Amino acid sequence: MVNALNSLLKNDGLMPIAVETLRSATNLDFDLYFPPEGDRPAKLYRQQNVPCTSADFERLLEHGVQTLYIPTNTAKAYREHLKQNVLNDQRIPVGQRLQLLKDAARVTFNDALHSGDPDQITTIAHEFGEELTQLFHGNDYVLSDLVTLMLHDYSTFTHMTHVATYSIMLARELGFNNPAELSEIAKGGLLHDVGKRFISVRILEKPDRLDEKEMGVIREHPRCGFAELCLRNDISWGALMMVYQHHERCQGSGYPVGSVTDEIHPWARICAIADVFDAMRSNRAYHKSNAVGEVLAYLKKQAGSGFDQEMIQCWSTMIEGKVLQP
Repeated sequence: MVNALNSLLKNDGLMPIAVETLRSATNLDFDLYFPPEGDRPAKLYRQQNVPCTSADFERLLEHGVQTLYIPTNTAKAYREHLKQNVLNDQRIPVGQRLQLLKDAARVTFNDALHSGDPDQITTIAHEFGEELTQLFHGNDYVLSDLVTLMLHDYSTFTHMTHVATYSIMLARELGFNNPAELSEIAKGGLLHDVGKRFISVRILEKPDRLDEKEMGVIREHPRCGFAELCLRNDISWGALMMVYQHHERCQGSGYPVGSVTDEIHPWARICAIADVFDAMRSNRAYHKSNAVGEVLAYLKKQAGSGFDQEMIQCWSTMIEGKVLQP
């Protein structure tokens, strides 16, 4: 079904977008189409630059239309609309803007992963990193709201966006404040599991626990991601190390190399905490989400041996103060 839909969209040159992201629109620089139904092609809803109001989109949502389609060659115009009219709109709660940013990125990033085009993959990751940094810049965001928002059913893309978000949160708390640096950290977080696209879907979506042989295959994903990205000049060394080292552990028990603390890039140490925190907070077929307190207890137990002790202290203090407060 998914492959058939992807084929249909590519043949028609259309991509889906969330109606929620259009609520503040007046004039749009792209055509809007109703979703295709069965063998029927997508039907034009509104031509570009034809005036529209928030009430138009409210009516669509009231009738259950949550997705419209735009020509893929106008994706840049749509992202510009998203930046100008959604991400910068202080009237929209930051948690909702984060969700809209994720919705907007999901389709294009998944399409890039399926296409296997590393140029497209890194471009989208770069844009997402910049937009995520812009979203948090100057915002007194409520961490508890974002953690609640990001309790979810596990999926690779959702996990990657959460790791990018958590990585920025921890980096900011540790004193990182350069927007370009934070953007690269977000980019590395989004790309950290990109090597999984070389692993069989049968293994990635297996409903039961993986056996040792399957785990051996999974453990290759940091090496696969590194191999694909290491010769590129549009990804920083720190972001690349987030891809390669996010499963390394401080006392050398991780993979793919078994590096120890001083050999693990600081950004990769940040990513490791974000990765495990989100994985343990996620629902999977064989694993229900852990409570925040349980996850923090595990991370504290592993501080110094598995994870950077100072970073765990920083993360725990932040979460306990803003999420577990009475």
